[in-house]
Amino acid sequence: MQCSANATHWKIGRTSSSPPPPPPPPPPPPSPSSAVPTAPYFILVYHWPVLPDCCCHRSSKQYCTTHKVVKRERAFELAYIEANFETEQREQERLRRTELLKQPIEEDPEDICKERCNKNLREGLDMVKAHLGFGSISVPPVIDEFDLLLYCRLDMEHDRCLRKCGFTVQFNMRDFVCKKNYEKMRSFLSCYTNASPRMKRECGGTRCGPYITSEGNFFDYANRCRTLSCDLNCIQKALVRDCGLSHGSRATNFLISYVREQVKIL
Repeated sequence: MQCSANATHWKIGRTSSSPPPPPPPPPPPPSPSSAVPTAPYFILVYHWPVLPDCCCHRSSKQYCTTHKVVKRERAFELAYIEANFETEQREQERLRRTELLKQPIEEDPEDICKERCNKNLREGLDMVKAHLGFGSISVPPVIDEFDLLLYCRLDMEHDRCLRKCGFTVQFNMRDFVCKKNYEKMRSFLSCYTNASPRMKRECGGTRCGPYITSEGNFFDYANRCRTLSCDLNCIQKALVRDCGLSHGSRATNFLISYVREQVKIL
């Protein structure tokens, strides 16, 4: 009965349903050449080009740290070199400007020559005796005929010196005395010398001054004409009083003629 029952049970199991299919065999292990990488490893390989310095594996940690330090040191060295180069350039520029400031300014040879001529004239005129009684009138205030001759020679030498320097002397008021009217001037020397103390005392800067150097504007010219007119009126009175009416008037007319030429070139 037991075996029959067991047979029946087996039969019942056979007849009730088909036996379950056997499980599929396990897949063969992949070979190393055809292995498919896992997802994390695939992402690491994909992002490899954008990693800043190096990989982040433990085995290369020391290499990565050393590589970063080397790159920083090289960057600092480059910045240091650039800073030194700019500093050297600024220093060289400063030294160049300093050298330019130390260099003497070259003067025009013609100006140097002209100044030498003027210096010789001033030194020569120091030997000429003068009474300084004509005020703003630039007639040579010499004392006697010897001083007049010396004065005219110094003036001629000055003109010659300027021509050698390359200048052209267009007009010289001293020519009115030394070339055109030398004899008239010589004839009035005694009158001018005798009246010079009165002219210095009563005329000149005391009455008609102050004398201001003309700067070329209208007011300077007006002031120049005013002082000339004042000096002429005052000197005329002094010459007539000390030299007589006739001789004093002629001496005054000579000064007036000189002033007329002087005003033309103002």
